[in-house]
Amino acid sequence: MLKCVAIHAAYETLTKDIKIPLEVLYLPEIRLEGQPVRDIEEGESVSVKCVVDANPQANVIWKKSGYSSIYALKDQIEFMPVKRSDSGIYSCSATNDVGTSHELEVNIDVKYKPQILNVSPIHGATVAVYNSTTLVCEAEGNPQPRFSWLQKMGGDGIEWQQRGNTAILLIQNVTYQYQGQYVCEASNVINGHTYKATSAEISLDVTDTLNKKNRNFMG
Repeated sequence: MLKCVAIHAAYETLTKDIKIPLEVLYLPEIRLEGQPVRDIEEGESVSVKCVVDANPQANVIWKKSGYSSIYALKDQIEFMPVKRSDSGIYSCSATNDVGTSHELEVNIDVKYKPQILNVSPIHGATVAVYNSTTLVCEAEGNPQPRFSWLQKMGGDGIEWQQRGNTAILLIQNVTYQYQGQYVCEASNVINGHTYKATSAEISLDVTDTLNKKNRNFMG
């Protein structure tokens, strides 16, 4: 509010004044509310708000990395529930008649439990003793899963022996102790919790059918 004061002896009150409203127009200033402070797990509800201070009123624009078009024209984006496909970097800005604010970004990184996609050979493998064979496991998850190959061992109870800790299990110079049932286990950690997925069992059969070279070598 501006006030103009005039002083003159002829005025009844000596002074006269007039008040004029003063409106200050300014560029939008923005901040984010609701930014995740922990890992976002698939299935949860997530909302992030772009809070604007501006005069005149500003319009909010949300964009998502990798997309050429505008993602949303509102101050708040919501994911109820959030899906792995929602992962990405989202940016908001605000525009009014004065101009456009800077951009603020939020990374929506949706974590999800591991899932076994495929193990091969799906019907198991047969390998001659002292030869080599390979078992392959495919899995997805966020964070990227860690792998373990486990072999079911004999005995009164069910015991498992770890044979490898990568997606591809290469067994060289196979002996009869490697014969049996195998599973692939994929695991990751989300918010301090360990999640595991286990494949169906696949069999490895070791035979005594040797090639001619090996028979000659063995005498």
